[in-house]
Amino acid sequence: MEQNQLVIEDLKIQNLNFDATKVIANLSCLSIKPQQATKYFSEFANFKNLQELRIFIGNNKKTYYGNESQYGLTYLGQALENLINIENIEINLSESKLNNEVAGSLGSAIADLHQLKVLQLILDRNKISFKGASFLASSIAKCVNLQYLYLNLDNNKLDKLENNESKQSQQFDIIHQDENEDENDEYESEDENDDYESVYYDKALKNIILKTKRLIRFEVKWNDQSRYYDY
Repeated sequence: MEQNQLVIEDLKIQNLNFDATKVIANLSCLSIKPQQATKYFSEFANFKNLQELRIFIGNNKKTYYGNESQYGLTYLGQALENLINIENIEINLSESKLNNEVAGSLGSAIADLHQLKVLQLILDRNKISFKGASFLASSIAKCVNLQYLYLNLDNNKLDKLENNESKQSQQFDIIHQDENEDENDEYESEDENDDYESVYYDKALKNIILKTKRLIRFEVKWNDQSRYYDY
């Protein structure tokens, strides 16, 4: 069946076709104010039949998502939670001053999308630390039907292991474990120490492989390193 596609290139949200099965929203380099983002993203919850969503919001340097203004992207997370039939998501939030709270909001929403097969998150040049990255990775691991994942966290605050290059370049084998896999592999730490959290970030990445039984390809980029895992 041919997709009913909707392309959005501005912040005008009147008369949107909420029956669309594919939405492409290109809002890069616009000066989006937080209150505009709140109203805009809340509308996405109305796309009940949406199967594919591509959002480009990178390089919005005048949009301050951190601190008291981050509620704009919180609404994006809430909208994603309602897209229960979605199978393909690409979100580009490059250089948008994202912090751990925003990463957590996205992670919480993604964890509930059990039909998701393709996920691309471009979150480079932001302010996400190991704590936010670990939570995001552990949330992605709950997408049990995921087949393809691209996660770009380059040039964030994941630079505490600069003297441990072997950790950054090691290879993970994608081996789907039995259903009774040890639950201790889950990420559960709330430790505030970055070096300690880096261990849980690495563990959370491995957990994606362990828990997503249908994963075919997994690429993660951070600290100018790329890792590919093909099954």
